[in-house]
Amino acid sequence: MNNEVNSTENVTFSKPQPQKGKNDFRNLIYALLTTGLIAAVGYIWWSKKNETEINKKQEQQIAAGITKVEDVQESYDAALVRLDSIVNLNTSLNATITNKDGNIEKLKGEITTLMSKTNKTDAEKAMLRNKIKALQNEIDNYQGQVAELQKQNQALTEENTTVKTERDQVIAEKTQVKNDLDKTTTEKKQLEDKVDVGATLVANNFNIAGINERRNGKEKETSTAKRVDKLRIGFDLDANRIAQSGTKKIYVSITAPDGTAVTVEALGSGKMQTREEGEKFYTTTLDVDYKQGEKKYINFDWKQNSDFQRGDYKVEVYQNGFKIGEGKVHLAKGGLFG
Repeated sequence: MNNEVNSTENVTFSKPQPQKGKNDFRNLIYALLTTGLIAAVGYIWWSKKNETEINKKQEQQIAAGITKVEDVQESYDAALVRLDSIVNLNTSLNATITNKDGNIEKLKGEITTLMSKTNKTDAEKAMLRNKIKALQNEIDNYQGQVAELQKQNQALTEENTTVKTERDQVIAEKTQVKNDLDKTTTEKKQLEDKVDVGATLVANNFNIAGINERRNGKEKETSTAKRVDKLRIGFDLDANRIAQSGTKKIYVSITAPDGTAVTVEALGSGKMQTREEGEKFYTTTLDVDYKQGEKKYINFDWKQNSDFQRGDYKVEVYQNGFKIGEGKVHLAKGGLFG
């Protein structure tokens, strides 16, 4: 028993020492957790930052894309405005460029179709830009053709103006010549009329008598109507310095006492046109050989195929459409028993 006590008393007590292996493992766990936490926090921060940059970049890209679409639309609208201005200002010339119009209308249709699509592929966007560029080139060519046509039209207008001016001048000169000619013709006609009227002869000094033809062939003047076989008519043609020498046609119109014209168609009676009295019957005509500037006595007989009436016979002489003189003779009843 004492041995047991002694053994107890010899036992030394000390603090329990921690186990080294377990502590090191815990520290490692803590370090790993701390590192993982830091890494997670760092990753989350980086992700957030990267996402922000991506979003910002995407927004810029989207904004850039919108700007490009708006630029395309603006370019297209500007091209249409320019096209309209060219067409409106050159309506008369526009009709001469039908082929160019066809190309432009085709491009406009294709562009409108592409622009109407909501979600365009990159290829369609590129095609749209190329189409608009092609449209602008077509409009440039179109404008160049219109400018050339305007230039040609201006040249034609100037040439036409020159030709019109020359034509108007020629017309004016021609009109003036015609007016001068008409004036000259009128004056000539007036002068000719004056000469013509002035050349008309004048008959004076009428001597008209009834003639009785006896069986022995002798003639005797008589104023008894029933004894008159013919009328002997004489008158002077006055000298005229205007009337040309030559044969002059003299018309003699005899009017009976009852007012009727004495006409015998078989003896050469007919109708004549006078300048002052219109159409008139004439009894007979004379062809007189007249010499310019000389007085001439005319004497002829009128013998009809019917009896002469009692009363006044009027003898009118016409030449050149005018009555140039007249004379009368009275045939009486005659005798105791008429």
